[in-house]
Amino acid sequence: MVSTELGLQLHDRATRGQVLTAEEQVQLDRWYQQQDAAEAELLEVSQPRLLNLELQQVDQAVSHLASVVQQIQQTTAENRAIKQEIILLQQQLLATQST
Repeated sequence: MVSTELGLQLHDRATRGQVLTAEEQVQLDRWYQQQDAAEAELLEVSQPRLLNLELQQVDQAVSHLASVVQQIQQTTAENRAIKQEIILLQQQLLATQST
């Protein structure tokens, strides 16, 4: 296992164009592999959490949408009832005016 300090030093030297010995290059490659493995592990842990959070958000949105749909259906039913009442009142008004 290559220490973080050594890995950072070798990485710094390599990215600045300095030539590394064969042994140093092997150590740098190992350090890169360690960093990749650590990153992959973090991603594996965080991905399910993100997925669960996204699913919770979808569930909340669906629940909110269902509530809004229910309110719209209720308002539509009330509007129909009011329209029927208006029609009945108009008919009664016409009936009283024609007599």
